[in-house]
Amino acid sequence: MLRSLQEYPHYFRSSSKAFLDADGSGSQAHRVEEWLLSLLVEPAFQVAERTGLFSRLRLPFESVDELIEQSHFDPRCTRCILQVLLAAGVLELRDGRYIQRMHSVPDVFHQIALALQTLQQSIEDGLFAAVSEDGALPAHASETLIWLGIARREDERLVLTEAGRRYFVPNQECYLGQYVCSMRKVLLHIITRLESLLKTGQTETSQKPEVLKSLVSLLYPLHQEEAQQVADTLFKRGEVKRVLDLGTGSGVWSIALARKKRDIRVDALDVPAVLESTRAFAKRCKVLSQFRFTDGDLLQTETWGEPPYDVIYLGYVCNGCSAADNQRILTACAQYLRPGGHLVLADYCADQMGTLLPALHALFQATLAREGGIYAAETYSGWCQEAGFSELEQRSVSAGVALFLARAAASQEHQEAVAVGATVAE
Repeated sequence: MLRSLQEYPHYFRSSSKAFLDADGSGSQAHRVEEWLLSLLVEPAFQVAERTGLFSRLRLPFESVDELIEQSHFDPRCTRCILQVLLAAGVLELRDGRYIQRMHSVPDVFHQIALALQTLQQSIEDGLFAAVSEDGALPAHASETLIWLGIARREDERLVLTEAGRRYFVPNQECYLGQYVCSMRKVLLHIITRLESLLKTGQTETSQKPEVLKSLVSLLYPLHQEEAQQVADTLFKRGEVKRVLDLGTGSGVWSIALARKKRDIRVDALDVPAVLESTRAFAKRCKVLSQFRFTDGDLLQTETWGEPPYDVIYLGYVCNGCSAADNQRILTACAQYLRPGGHLVLADYCADQMGTLLPALHALFQATLAREGGIYAAETYSGWCQEAGFSELEQRSVSAGVALFLARAAASQEHQEAVAVGATVAE
């Protein structure tokens, strides 16, 4: 029998009750992301065993850097695997050294893998499309849905919880069914490449288009509530008419602003495969006419649009870029904002790398791109200050995810001084 997820608070510190206290909030979408990425835990353990990484941890190395140098493993992937196993409780950090404290993966990760298989099958079989008006599921629905918090038992029936209705009934604004199915398939493919990545550092590029489409379908429900709160804050701080959404993804941030006022215009930049999804979200939210979509390059400012903008969004962009590129992008953002305009930056944050979700995301990101990483809040703060931003405000979204609001230089003269040499394409 499946044990309750409530029995595993150590591994799921961001929300130990999963969907069980679901109120339809965005934190539940983070939970689905964490479940899926946790499929990487057991393969990470197996790779560490097969490659001798565990046995190397017992050798008298002075540091992890020395261990990596002697093993000839890929540095980034090695650190990511160690962080995942630390967050999963397999390793502990003692006096700067990783110590193996468990010789198998905690059972919860195997249970989640089985539960996700059942969930995907239920989605693909149309189970959630057959829900009755009162939320009752067909008689053959699996009890696993109760364990996941998607359903509850009422008399002899399984009935969807509020979170189950919001995220798994087709055609809902925050539907996650497509994300669960496509992302699970992507992860199962990536798992087969994990050992090769550790040994060679060669990333898995063939899955990147599918990954981008999957992530876009997650980001809207993930941040819908935070996006609305940020939009409210921005309107209180000044007039908003022109918005630049760099790496727009689902468009969740800029859609929240566009919904507040019909004369707001948004320039949304991303790759073509993603922009198809952005258009769909904008159309569903009845703000399509307010958007201009651009197949652009973050590192080529001439594709960004015509400044100045009142607001610039950077949502989950920085984790895929090098530190040097991020500094150049943020400096260019300061140049493209009007005096006193706002930058909104949301991304995973290394300050909570002991928790599972950011550690899993760092490993996942390492399988897809050579550049990038999970950066600390202090790093983001430093980049923003060097770019000339002021009044930097940090908000916690969920475990391992941070949102930053920064204001551009108030005077035109100061802004122009900051912008000298800010062209990203240099």
